Amino acid sequence: MPVAYQIDTVRLSKEMKTLQKNLHPDLFSLKSKEEQQISDELSAFVNKAYAVLQDPMERAEYILSLKGIDSHTREKAITMDTEFLMTVMELNERVEEIANVEDLQSFRKDNSEMLKSLKTELDAAFMEENIEKAILAVSKMKYYDNVQKKLKAVQSRLGVVD
Repeated sequence: MPVAYQIDTVRLSKEMKTLQKNLHPDLFSLKSKEEQQISDELSAFVNKAYAVLQDPMERAEYILSLKGIDSHTREKAITMDTEFLMTVMELNERVEEIANVEDLQSFRKDNSEMLKSLKTELDAAFMEENIEKAILAVSKMKYYDNVQKKLKAVQSRLGVVD
């Protein structure tokens, strides 16, 4: 599949199933130890690749890594954006202040909309090959993704079931 942020997940799933059909270790049970080992390694590689490509955050980080951008570079870029750092502090305070289900649902909705907006921004950045813009979008997505995880913990604390 081509390297792109926007991917056809149906095609991805079909490609993965085809590869697994051909590489699955059970197909190599009567083969040599070397062939079995290769099958195990390739099958694990396909599973890992599929997991990375399925997750928008991991897929973005992978694409940036192909361009030589590591997590340290992304963190450095975000620390330069003091306005965003203030936003992060406010988000964390807001998480701590959630007292009821309505607050949780409202915050979760706002956060999900921000993640969706950032994914759109990231897609545009990758299409324009604007790496600086992509780095900033991925870095921001990481923070909002962490907020989503914190909101799940709050959900648990409030005893809310999905």
